[in-house]
Amino acid sequence: MGLSPSVRAMDDLLSIMKLENEIKEAVMNGTIAEKNAIRLSRMEKNDRICFFRMFCKVNMSSSKQAEIIENCCDIALRDNISLRDIAEDREVERILEQDCLTLSQKGDSIRQWIR
Repeated sequence: MGLSPSVRAMDDLLSIMKLENEIKEAVMNGTIAEKNAIRLSRMEKNDRICFFRMFCKVNMSSSKQAEIIENCCDIALRDNISLRDIAEDREVERILEQDCLTLSQKGDSIRQWIR
């Protein structure tokens, strides 16, 4: 598989293996990068599913996905709210429903709002 023979690589694979099938498929088809899937694996299941669904509805790079995950984790910790509360916020839903925006523009708008 071209992976380094290390404990970390094994831990990463085990983290991905424990994810829901739809997330594993998204990793395989490139919708979600491995490193972001590993980040998602550290979340509660409901939070993880919300972020996964949001990422499937927009077009953004791996680094932008990682930025959203990191910023949301910081906000959730700061405001003592769940990650799901952020991912399912009315503003996120409003952005996703805008037919006049491309998938990339929706992703950028969500990213800007989270910032």
